[in-house]
Amino acid sequence: MWDWGLGRIVMMACAGVAAIRLIWWLTVRGLVVPDVEVLTDDELYDELVMKRLRTCAGICLEEVPEKYMVHLMKMAEGHIVGGRMEMTGGYLRLTRGGIFTSNDIMSDLML
Repeated sequence: MWDWGLGRIVMMACAGVAAIRLIWWLTVRGLVVPDVEVLTDDELYDELVMKRLRTCAGICLEEVPEKYMVHLMKMAEGHIVGGRMEMTGGYLRLTRGGIFTSNDIMSDLML
């Protein structure tokens, strides 16, 4: 049995369903042991911030776990006042001015 991180390489080279089928095919034959990453609640929150803030819609406040909402709003307040973020229709998102400093904003919002 061998595994050189082939699962990751294949997932990067292929897209969507084709990649999933190929990984399944290799796994059932014992050729690849897929990496399983278990994330803590804090890590899941950071992933949500990192991925959703990069979208046009932004972070859906209904999807933010209650225990992180106080932290999120406290850290976002300065960016909202500064015009780098806005709350629209239950979403917290970057403004045009915030796009240029999005990495700094994300690091502020993360734990």
